[in-house]
Amino acid sequence: MRKFTVTVFCAAAISVAITGCSANGTSGPSLTGEELWALDIADAKARASSIFEQGVFADDNIERSEYSESMQRYISCVQQGGFPNAKLTGPDSDGLYVEQSSTPATASDADFRAHMDAYVEVSQSCAKGTTLLVASLYADQKRNPQHEDYSDMVVKCLIAGEYVDPSYTPGQFDAESTPDEASKGLLSSASFDMSDPGVQACLNDPYTDA
Repeated sequence: MRKFTVTVFCAAAISVAITGCSANGTSGPSLTGEELWALDIADAKARASSIFEQGVFADDNIERSEYSESMQRYISCVQQGGFPNAKLTGPDSDGLYVEQSSTPATASDADFRAHMDAYVEVSQSCAKGTTLLVASLYADQKRNPQHEDYSDMVVKCLIAGEYVDPSYTPGQFDAESTPDEASKGLLSSASFDMSDPGVQACLNDPYTDA
């Protein structure tokens, strides 16, 4: 089987991977990381689109069990949406999961990309009301307690791994990772190979060496 890992670190960006991580985009030296995450949770609470999300944010906090439930709800939806081999691996020491799926090893590059694009469409739909707000915020707080900018850190990681040219900018990354109907976003139009394990690692956790 030809496996690929789907990042849920920033679930809004590619859904499978998701948007720019902090919900309100707030940053500033006058606020601590904890205070910035509190603002993001308040923003997510206001944007909650399901009864499940509303319940999670009712106490202005995300419990580990609530994160886990959001992931289970999401992966069940993806499986029912036509990808029964999708699964979660983990949890790791922080209680975080990694989403994985696969295509036959004999699949051509074109078939693999078509599969990925179809997966993105289902993933984006399933993330709404489950992981879109809950999982991304929970994982972000665990991996990025100082509230560093996601796009900046991803680009630094991609450049360090020589997956993109040194001139590549966070602005380019943001533009390429915004899904649209014509290109389906990052998977179809990025300057780098989304299927590369190193790229996936940068998208999933660019803060490892921060």
